[in-house]
Amino acid sequence: MKDVRKPTENDSGQSIVEYAAALALVAVVVIASLSALGVKISGTVENTASALPGGDTQSDPVLYVAGIELSVNPGGQVRVTASVTVFDEDGDGVRRATVSASWYVNGTLVETDSDGADGRGRARFTYRSRDLEQGDVVMLTVTNVSASGYEYDSGSNAETSDDILVP
Repeated sequence: MKDVRKPTENDSGQSIVEYAAALALVAVVVIASLSALGVKISGTVENTASALPGGDTQSDPVLYVAGIELSVNPGGQVRVTASVTVFDEDGDGVRRATVSASWYVNGTLVETDSDGADGRGRARFTYRSRDLEQGDVVMLTVTNVSASGYEYDSGSNAETSDDILVP
């Protein structure tokens, strides 16, 4: 049997606007009741359209930073290398993910860079300087990750920054 509902109606024939208004009213009543009981409510609501009947419930798979590894090669020109690993929600490396990052020395931004991840989901970065001295702290902070068909969830990152001490 063919579905003859209008795309703006739910299973009961109620308009989606009426349905959304009813849901919003219920949410307000619940929040007010919890607040009256002394429960603190905080946070944000995102992607509300996907909660509506007929809304898009399909979301992009998530990717996140699984780890950052730093190493330092002291000498005349100190070289700090970083490997940033990007995984999807299944724990697989995300090939061709673009990782954007910033280098800091002793808390001061000195360089920004981006790199594409290899087949294992690893992007590599290198910072070189003749001005680095023993005891300087060099830090890499991931500022963004993107890949076609994925959504970056920075809240799932195992780490977003890592630092190393120049020996």
